[in-house]
Amino acid sequence: MTGAINRDIARTAIISLVLATQASADGIERDFEPLQGVSITQLCVESARKGDDPDVKLSIENWSGKTVALTGIKSEKSKGGELYFRGAFNTSVQSESLTILQNETLNLSSSHVGVRLLGMKQDLNVGQHVPLLLEFRDGTVRVDTHALEDGSC
Repeated sequence: MTGAINRDIARTAIISLVLATQASADGIERDFEPLQGVSITQLCVESARKGDDPDVKLSIENWSGKTVALTGIKSEKSKGGELYFRGAFNTSVQSESLTILQNETLNLSSSHVGVRLLGMKQDLNVGQHVPLLLEFRDGTVRVDTHALEDGSC
């Protein structure tokens, strides 16, 4: 039961985003400018070996009254990150940004778009803390999550 609760806590991040503000990804809701009304939920990173490119799963809910754009993702535990479109035959095409329209939810765990970390600097084990920087056109926010097993993220 504790494992299921911890997994749910790790997967749930409800925050409002702000330029250069640290936010928690453990279910704490905060209201910040300039991205007030944008929430991140179901946040997790797949466990990975050194050098791998693990997917980051999350949903972005935009109730801000304006269009917002995710332009990047970074972590101190990786060499970089990328936004991408899923193509046919398990291929992907890099994207400069992912747009989230007003009153739209973009689920980056089950849609045709995704985000991933590139070139892990070390093994990323299940349960390990992962700080992330989500870069939006209107600002950058730090969120914290945990690595989960492939397929349970």
